[in-house]
This record gives sequence, structure tokens and C-alpha cells, in this order.
Amino acid sequence: MSSAENILSDHEWFPHEYDPNSDKLAFVRIASAARKQLAFLADFRPLLDGDRIWLDADLVRSIRVQSPKVAFVFHSAFCRSTLLIKALDEFDGVIGLSEPQIFNNLQAHSADARAQSLIGPVLSLLGRPGPDASAVIVKPSNFANGLISRMLSSDAAGEALLLYGSLRDFLVSIVKKGLQGRIWARKQLLHNRQTIPIALEMDERAYYELTDLQTAALAWLLHLGQFHHLARTGGDRIATFQSTDFAQQPQAALEEIARFFQLDVDPTEARTVAEGEIFSRHSKKGGDYSRISAQESRNAMSKVTEDEIDQIVYWIDVISAQLGITLPLSRKLHADQSRAGSRERQ
Repeated sequence: MSSAENILSDHEWFPHEYDPNSDKLAFVRIASAARKQLAFLADFRPLLDGDRIWLDADLVRSIRVQSPKVAFVFHSAFCRSTLLIKALDEFDGVIGLSEPQIFNNLQAHSADARAQSLIGPVLSLLGRPGPDASAVIVKPSNFANGLISRMLSSDAAGEALLLYGSLRDFLVSIVKKGLQGRIWARKQLLHNRQTIPIALEMDERAYYELTDLQTAALAWLLHLGQFHHLARTGGDRIATFQSTDFAQQPQAALEEIARFFQLDVDPTEARTVAEGEIFSRHSKKGGDYSRISAQESRNAMSKVTEDEIDQIVYWIDVISAQLGITLPLSRKLHADQSRAGSRERQ
């Protein structure tokens, strides 16, 4: 086989970056052991020149890869999505891919038809499970949520879990990240307004008058509005899940999510993962999660900030009601340890 054929057939070569100027795709080689150490695939930097190769995008568009359908975890940010995909990656026969860079690139060029024509082929390539796996689950960055409908329309797409957390938890996470978190929230709102077609009925001046945390709250609300619509129109391949359920009952949550994704996972395996190191280690920073989280809270939170969050949660409740968005979202999976049947639908 040619070098290109080797890359396109090898599950350790990942589509990583799209260049619209040359209409080429960069592929990077990431061994399984190295992949498991990464919080996000977007952060991968090859150490060897030979581990990064550019291929003509037309070659990628023309391929026909025989692979299982790719399942998804779409998320609203700061809702334990990285922990979930890492936990799923622990199951035998399952590969969990956390935030491949390629979807960020395709989102950035969402108006370019050539870029969008790559969504299906890229999903097929990511779906190559390798010799020791039979299922691939992809968690794109929430930056790429504007592509959800296009991803789900691909022949390579399977089930999609919409994972979200409470607004209060989201705002606390923003506060813990300090200035960078507040800058991120403003950028995210701007991005969401451009990619999620929900009208908030605010004039431009009103956005400049918002506090940082109000801005963050509206960014969260747009994601929830998008998930609300998907849950109501997407059929049985869509399910929603609240991150609080995942935190409070990790084993039951993993069992229910595994059933939804049709994974061959028994209670013993789910318990082993739920009680393992992955749940005590910070999924992004490493180290003890409880200690790091508690220290961040001591550093960031105050009575003034808590009062501000209370007011913003009430404000968003009012706007949510006006938009017809109610929580919990429909098509909710339940992490109920007493349940042994198939998935519940609302």
C-alpha cells in the first residue's frame, strides 16, 4: 500500500487539522498509550516529523471506510464530559476520543462547503476501532456544537448523548478559572450567537452592558436551547443526561450510558471503573480531584460572588421560561441503580 493508504487504514492516524487554503488535511499518529494520557486530542503535538502528514482533502473525500457508526457525547462545557469520555475509554472494546482538533477546524470554516464535505469522511476515519475495540465514542469540543446537526446527518453517525450541568455549577467553574475563564465566557457567547440559531431578543448595546457572569450564563443557555431542540426532534438516537447524576451515582450512570450506546458492559466492569483512579484524579490537571476543587473554591468564591450567581440563576430562569426551555431536558437517561431494563424515553 502507498503511504496515504497506510495512513487511511491505520486507526492510530487521526485526522487533525484542515487547511482551507491548500484544501489539505493533516493527519497525526497517536499511539493508544499516548492518547490515553491526553485530556484533549487537540493538545497533541507530534515529537517526530514523520508523525504528521498532510494529505489532499479530495483523497479523504473519496475514501470508503468500513467502520462501525460513531457515537457522540456533546456537552455544554464544565459538566464532567472529559471525565465521562475517559471513563468510557476504560471499558473493554471501547475507544473514547476527547475533543479532536479537526472538528474545531471544520467549525471555524463552517461557511466553506469544501470543509463541510469532510464531516462524513472524518467521522468514518475516527470510527476505525482498531484490533482490540468494537466501538468508538467521540466527544467534540463544545466550540464545535454548531456542527451537531451536520454530524448527525452523516451515514457514519450513531447515537448522541447530550450532557449538561446546572447553570450554578457552570458559573462556579467560570469563577474558579479567574480572568481567563471570564474571557473564555465572552468569546463563547459571541461564538454561540453566531452558530446556534436561537434569538435572545436583545439589542447589541445590551450585550455590552452584561457582567462577565451574565455573559457566561447566556452562553450556557444557548447550548441548553440547542439541546432542548435536538432532544425534541432527534428521535431515539438522542438522549440527555445531567452531570449531577454522573457525580452522585457514577456506577449507575455508566451502566445506563453504556446501555444507551449499546456497549457490552456488565455491572462489575462499571463498578471497577467508577471506583477506580480515574474518578479520584482530576481529568484535566491530574492530581487529587477533591483537593484541587476545594482549593479552587477557597481561592475564588466569596459571599458577593455567591449572591451574584443567585441573581443570575433567577434571571436565566425567567429567560428560559420565555424561550420554552425547561429542565431537566426531555429524553433523559436515569442513573437509577434499581433499573435493569432498557433505556427510558420521555
